[in-house]
Amino acid sequence: VYAVGIGAASAIVGFLAALALDASVAGSMATMTGVFFAAALLFSPSHGLVAKARRLERQRLQIAIDNLLVHLFNHANAAGEEHEAEVAHLSTELRWNPDFAQTIVRAATDTGLVRRVNGHLALTDVGVGQARVLAQG
Repeated sequence: VYAVGIGAASAIVGFLAALALDASVAGSMATMTGVFFAAALLFSPSHGLVAKARRLERQRLQIAIDNLLVHLFNHANAAGEEHEAEVAHLSTELRWNPDFAQTIVRAATDTGLVRRVNGHLALTDVGVGQARVLAQG
């Protein structure tokens, strides 16, 4: 159904463009087909390049949040726990730039996985549960 509609639109818009530009009708139709193909390549909701870029960014953030949870879980109730739970230390330990670390901490805090306690990060009960699942593999 979409193919028929796009084909018809390519023909009509190509024909009108050829009339307006005093150009080859066949060439204009072919050009419009290419334009529609490029639009589909970029903006397809499931397979388009824009959708893939957005999906990769969401995955990157989720993996970073998971890394934060496991890091805090592994160092909970251990010597040096407070140091390991400092945002500044996360940048060094997890090799994140400071802005990215702040973004991840904000996302984890906003979703109720982590809370700030006296300038340090601590897992919430939900965060502990998720970290336990992640740590077990």
